[in-house]
Amino acid sequence: WSTVAAGASRARHSAALLADGRVFVAGGWEFFPSSISWLATAQIFNPATGQWFAAPSMPEGRTLATASLLSNGRVLVVGGQRSDSSFTDLSQAFDPATGTWKAPDTGGLVTGRAGHQATSLNTGSILVTGGSGAAGGLSSAELR
Repeated sequence: WSTVAAGASRARHSAALLADGRVFVAGGWEFFPSSISWLATAQIFNPATGQWFAAPSMPEGRTLATASLLSNGRVLVVGGQRSDSSFTDLSQAFDPATGTWKAPDTGGLVTGRAGHQATSLNTGSILVTGGSGAAGGLSSAELR
């Protein structure tokens, strides 16, 4: 282990290892003494240099989402919880090559969820399981 410079202060964010070895981090919470701020910001950490770089922000702030590297090099950020405590079904793809966000071809989740797990499959699909939703704990799974 070694100590590196900290990026933006955040908790309950999502992160994904990019194909080139950098780490993409997005969303989460930023705590203040009397409040919490939902973050839409994103950063990329380069372990070769130990430096953080700003990336374009997500269209909306959310926490407890997942970030998964896709076979095309993009990162798919799925679900999460909004500042109004609602659970989003939103899926968005970040392209580190162009630095842009766009809606993925697959659309959103069937069920809005946060705190779930997402696993990249060899087929190029993402398996999303569990988490919490509007009705409480979820035992369902979705394939995107």
